Amino acid sequence: MARFSYTARDEFGNTVRGTLDSPSLLTANDTLKETGLEPDDIHEAVPDETIRHDKNETIGSDGNTGSAIYFPVMDTLRLYAGWLLAGYISAYFLGAYQFLKPIPFEIPYVAAFLQSPIILRFSLACFLFLLVTGITKAIKGKTALKILIVLSAIALLTAVHINVP
Repeated sequence: MARFSYTARDEFGNTVRGTLDSPSLLTANDTLKETGLEPDDIHEAVPDETIRHDKNETIGSDGNTGSAIYFPVMDTLRLYAGWLLAGYISAYFLGAYQFLKPIPFEIPYVAAFLQSPIILRFSLACFLFLLVTGITKAIKGKTALKILIVLSAIALLTAVHINVP
């Protein structure tokens, strides 16, 4: 794996410099785009650049150095919630199939999923989290609308929690 040095811009227009390990230049470019950076320059790092850019400094438009860049926490949470929801949905499908058609074996895990109200609430919470974060990510600005959407999702989840035994 090669080490590449890059200069990119984040979503706020700040210049970000750093290095990353990647099998190819194309993969390094894709990795930067997936993390929300728009690459300006990527090239194979020389030893001097590797030492200098290991801290991934953020350089603001005024030229001052800011804090280090990390992977977005919300994107990581969305990834985990998506996989959790996919697991819940597959268990629901298996359970529905198990109850509708006789199969030669029983899957107790799936039966417990279908009968547990807490699993239903977690499924709804994962779905609402993914829905709300997707909507709020698509809305540029309009903080009041974003807050209203989040509060509506919390109210819906609370109503389900109160009314479903």
